[in-house]
Amino acid sequence: MCGQEFDRKDCVAVKLTGEERDTLRKMGIDPPPTTLFYCHPCWNLLHNPDRAGQLMKGMVQHYLQNTGVSHEQAERLAEDYRQKLLKRAQELKDAHGKPG
Repeated sequence: MCGQEFDRKDCVAVKLTGEERDTLRKMGIDPPPTTLFYCHPCWNLLHNPDRAGQLMKGMVQHYLQNTGVSHEQAERLAEDYRQKLLKRAQELKDAHGKPG
């Protein structure tokens, strides 16, 4: 995520589900990776649903505004996306006893 070069053995590996890989494929990433690797500082950020949700909301909002979506609409859509992420994180926590 941060773009720094790290030895994969020093990173946190996250195996993607089939659904996650399908989503990436629909986004034009084909073939999608089977595993994502995160350095520990990035993982600490992403592992916390509240912090990760705010980060993803900001990234989505920025992207939408850069593609011509109005500020208000981009903010609303990004907040909807954040809420879906938080809901999904809670579902995973309930199902597995831990976040995503």
